[in-house]
Formats: sequence, C-alpha cells, structure tokens
Amino acid sequence: MSLLLLAFALSLDVFAVALSRGVAAPPRAVLRTALTIGGAVGVAHGVMPLIGWSLTAAMVALMRDVDHWVAFVLLGLIGVHMILESRHPDHGERPAANGGKSLFALAVATSIDAAVAGGTFAALGQPVAIGCLALALAAFLFAIAGVYLGRVAGIALGPRAQVAGGVVLILLGIRILVEHQFFGG
Repeated sequence: MSLLLLAFALSLDVFAVALSRGVAAPPRAVLRTALTIGGAVGVAHGVMPLIGWSLTAAMVALMRDVDHWVAFVLLGLIGVHMILESRHPDHGERPAANGGKSLFALAVATSIDAAVAGGTFAALGQPVAIGCLALALAAFLFAIAGVYLGRVAGIALGPRAQVAGGVVLILLGIRILVEHQFFGG
C-alpha cells in the first residue's frame, strides 16, 4: 500500500506536466503525444529510483539539496516557452514540443524526486525492481490521462489553455522550490 501511495504522489507532477502538454497537442497527434510523454516519464520514473537506490546516503542528501532548484528551472523554462508558443498565430497547427531537449527536460524535472524515493524502497520493504516498475507504470498512466484531459481543455479554451498550461508548470516549479526551501520538502 505504501508503494502505491508513493507512486501516486510522485505521479501528480507528471499529470500536471502532461495536462499542460496535452493542451498544446495538435488534434491529429494526441495519441502520439500521450505515448511519447508517457514513455519518457515512465522510463525516467523507472530508472531514477534505481539510481537513487544505488547511491549512498550522502549522495541522496546532496540530491535533496539541489533537486528542487533543477525542477524549478526546468519547469519554469518550459512554462515560459509554452506561454510564448501560445502567442503564435499558427498555434493549433504546430506540433507540441515533445521531442529532444524539451521532452528530456520534462522527464528529468518530474522524476528527480523519484530518484530520492528510490532510496526509501528498503524502508518500505519493497524490492527495488517492483518499486521501479510501480513508479514507471504510474507515471506512464498519469501522463496519458493528463495529455488527453489537457487536449479536452485545449479544445474548450483554445490558446488560453496553453497559457494556463505554461502558468501551471511555472507554479509547479515554484511550489517545488518553496516546499523544499521552507518546509523541508
């Protein structure tokens, strides 16, 4: 049960990011967008806990000291980029930024906490492979749901939905930063 709660909690950021990317997804590319983002964050959420588990306690503490800054910068940059993209008149015809650097940044930004969580598998009494698989599967499913729900919002709200998605990413980055800086996140 603890592993399911952990997977759910770590996938909420994935859902928010996927929701914002679904807003920008071209109508004919929603499935491809969902699978691309879902695959990227799923792999990241499966690999990062393994990395975290294999690191020493000192390295996990170091990651905890900087993970919020990395997530803040990456999500902020992607959010600003989305807001700027929404101002293009051909907004609906352009493919969403789901490839290359943007996709890698999304996957890393949403999976940094999963690396730290990987160090907790022993305390949860979970085998590492099962923990990595649970986090990867949850992230994959949350990403697909987020993209599809984001696309529905995009249809209903048009370019304003992409601005809202960018703002959500920026606020998510700020929330992560504030939680870690002031509340020991």
